Amino acid sequence: MRKGCLLIVGLGMVLLTLALLCRATQGSRPPTPTPEPTGTLPPPTRTRLPTFTPFPSATFVREQAIRAAVERALGTGNRNVERVRSVKVSGYVVTVYWAINESLTAGLTKEFANRDIIAVLEALFTGGFGIGEVSLFGSYAMADIYGNEAEQTVISYRMGAATAAKINWTRIDPHDMYEIADEVWVDPSFQW
Repeated sequence: MRKGCLLIVGLGMVLLTLALLCRATQGSRPPTPTPEPTGTLPPPTRTRLPTFTPFPSATFVREQAIRAAVERALGTGNRNVERVRSVKVSGYVVTVYWAINESLTAGLTKEFANRDIIAVLEALFTGGFGIGEVSLFGSYAMADIYGNEAEQTVISYRMGAATAAKINWTRIDPHDMYEIADEVWVDPSFQW
C-alpha cells in the first residue's frame, strides 16, 4: 500500500514538473486583465431593436387635411412665389396666407383673387372640418413710389361659419365677396 502511495505522489510530482516546464517555454505573456465593473451598459449589439412609432395626433391629421384642401382649392401659382404660403389652424379658426395669381389685366387679377377667396371658403366650410372662422390674407407684388416691387398683403378677408352657411357656393358672384365678408380690407389698387 505504501508503494501505491509513493507511486501516486511520484506521478503527481512529474505532472507538476511538466506543467511548470510547459509554462516556462510558452514565453512571457502578460495575463489578460479582468475588466472592472464601471456601472455602464455593455456596448450595443448589432441586433435591431423594435422602435415605437407614435401615431399622428388627430389635431395634426386635421391640420394636414385642411392644408391639403386649401392647396387643392387654390391650385398652382403662375408667379415665382409659393402659392400657399401658410395655413394655420387654431381650434376652430383657420388662417390662410396665399399669393394671388397674375392675369392678363388688372381687372382679371382682381376677379381671380375673389375667385380664390370663394374657392378656399367653400373648401373649408363645406369640407366637414368643423371650422368656425376663416381669415384669408392675399399677397401680390406691388411697386413702391420708386418702382421697386415687393410682395405685400393686398387683401385681408374674414368670414365666420354663420355667414358662410347663407352662401349658395355655385351661384355666388365674385364681385359680391367684399360685401358679404364679416370683415375685409382691400388695398386701393385691388378694389373694384
